[in-house]
Amino acid sequence: MKLPTNSLKFIIPALALLTTSARDASALSPIDRLYEYSLPYNYCSQMPLSNPALTAYSHHERLSSLEAGWIGDMLIRKGFFDASTFMPLGNLSAAIWGDAAYSNGYRRSDGIIESADYDVTFPYALADTVGGRMKIENYSFGGGYSHRGSRLDWGASMNYIAALSYRSRDPRQRNVSGTLDLKAGAGYHVGGTYILAASAAYRKYKQSSSIMFMSELGEPVVYHLTGLGMAYNRFNSLGKNTHYSGDRYTLSIDLLPANRAGVIGAAEVSVMNIDYLLKDLNSLPLSHIRHETARFSAGYRSGTCGDCVSAAIYTDLWRRKGTENIFGDASAGVYPVITALDMFSADGRTIGVRTAGVRHLRKITLSFTANAEYKHNSFEYLSPERRLGYNAWSLGLRPALLYKAHRSLISAGVSYCMQRNIDTDIIGFKSLSDAIISDCLHRFDRLSGSNDTVGLNIGYHREVTASAALGLSFLATHTKAGNSLEAKFTVSL
Repeated sequence: MKLPTNSLKFIIPALALLTTSARDASALSPIDRLYEYSLPYNYCSQMPLSNPALTAYSHHERLSSLEAGWIGDMLIRKGFFDASTFMPLGNLSAAIWGDAAYSNGYRRSDGIIESADYDVTFPYALADTVGGRMKIENYSFGGGYSHRGSRLDWGASMNYIAALSYRSRDPRQRNVSGTLDLKAGAGYHVGGTYILAASAAYRKYKQSSSIMFMSELGEPVVYHLTGLGMAYNRFNSLGKNTHYSGDRYTLSIDLLPANRAGVIGAAEVSVMNIDYLLKDLNSLPLSHIRHETARFSAGYRSGTCGDCVSAAIYTDLWRRKGTENIFGDASAGVYPVITALDMFSADGRTIGVRTAGVRHLRKITLSFTANAEYKHNSFEYLSPERRLGYNAWSLGLRPALLYKAHRSLISAGVSYCMQRNIDTDIIGFKSLSDAIISDCLHRFDRLSGSNDTVGLNIGYHREVTASAALGLSFLATHTKAGNSLEAKFTVSL
């Protein structure tokens, strides 16, 4: 999948054209429009309104923005640029939106994993024990359309993300990945009180990963990981060009009040399948991933979209199965598949409650979100028998405020999240000096360990003309693993 290196040449002028055509569509100042976007329609609805049919309800005013900034944390340092626009049409009967972004930086070495998107492709990955810093680039663009009818709403959206990561010294790793998301949905007004909406989504994922060595002094071993400190030893240092290809299908249902108090609810199910291939060996199908998820939430919202309080209970369930093919002796460079074994399995569940609220006090608007949850995750390998599992609970609180003066908008917020490990289950790990096992246990410790996260964000926007505002914002986060900082400059039109 090729990177769309020239995409921004077409997307950014298109966003500028939308901005120009809508410049006189609103009598509000850019500060008033920024304020309206800071507390979107779905703030107390407990759901992200991912259904494109409902996106037209998110905002009542058009807004276009250009953002440039820098992000740095324990692993990644990068600069970024983003251009986006949202434009209501036809007296709020429809909306169109678009976005294009680019980032460039580097990622520090994080263990032995060399393939990208390990959270998507685990437990199968290309790995070596040398590693090193990698250059990273990301491109994305997307957009959609949403129509509001008297009884029926509908909409569709598309988004594409391409990523490149590479290293110019041994081991010379190169990863190219692409993710295409397509989504369509509809919403039906039930008695003028509720909106019942449904959506379907499709994702296509591809990644090519390769390692080269230029040194004449020898090469380290290249592993094909299969999970929990295991590797497909038969193909060590073979098949240095790998490929992932996968599809995901998602269905969702949402129920929410039409700008008033009432019951809120959501349900979503998805199925993903990914194949892991060794391209050097005639695209040998080494393994297969099947991942299933189900999410449910139900609650109640009190008040209108101006001042409101909501509370909901939710649960997230997931299950992943890894199937490895067993091959016979090669004939004419072709390895025949003898059988397939389900060697890796993992599952998790999260149960929690969350609440949110908004209160307007003249020029100041107060808001908050809070949640408490219990989490269980387990990972197992069939032979040799190995198991990692943990139970944990967490609490989170995020209060924030907005202050709107005549030509300025000030935002500030803090966040605190704590996770506490209840118990851990580790079975079948003996040789802790092995690099693959050590990396596996290190990642598990980061995932399951107790931790506290503290964050602070502040922002200031100032109207400079009747149609434009400039802004500067900062977000800082501290955890036991290290600190992160994001600084961003914004032009709003």
